[in-house]
Amino acid sequence: KSGVSVSGADSNRVYAIVEASDGGVFSSDNGGETWTQVSTDRRLRQRAFYYTRIYADPKEKDTVYVLNVGFFRSTDGGKTYRAIRVPHGDNHDLWISPGDPKRMIQANDGGANVTVDAGVNWTEQDYPTSQFYNVFTTNHVPYHVCGAQQDNTTACVPSTGGALYPVGGGESGYIAPHPTKLDLFFAGSYGGLLTRFDKSTGTSKASIRTR
Repeated sequence: KSGVSVSGADSNRVYAIVEASDGGVFSSDNGGETWTQVSTDRRLRQRAFYYTRIYADPKEKDTVYVLNVGFFRSTDGGKTYRAIRVPHGDNHDLWISPGDPKRMIQANDGGANVTVDAGVNWTEQDYPTSQFYNVFTTNHVPYHVCGAQQDNTTACVPSTGGALYPVGGGESGYIAPHPTKLDLFFAGSYGGLLTRFDKSTGTSKASIRTR
């Protein structure tokens, strides 16, 4: 797997990150005719099948971002990298404003964040961008829609709109709303976790099922 990005500041400068035993970050100053390996930093290549994302800054040809479990920036043409703190790990995508590179949107397993100062500060993950693994409905009238969010809690919301509320469990599990006791929810997650949540009291009980 490879990621490629052309510098907006100089179209002859091309960056690539390559998944291989001898891979890493490569750069070219002649539009890809020849390449130089500039970094073998393992932080940029862990779980390469899941990431392998690289983004050139639109204004500074020596500035480049690499996304992985962490979020990294190089200002010396890809040779060295500094980690930038972000609200959530597992970084998958990045948009950099062509007119103002300090303004970026970063997407990760937990949702999305916005910065207007090149990553010094980020917004909270309060945008409706969470990924739901599955969807369930309740017998409320109108019905509620429930799901398990990646790297986050379960959540339900009335189909007519309203506030989200968690119902136990976790990202990998299923949710089983009680068919008649509409405040009761059963939900699962990793390791055999099973929870029983009572919305009327806000209480939750958890048990571990072993085999």
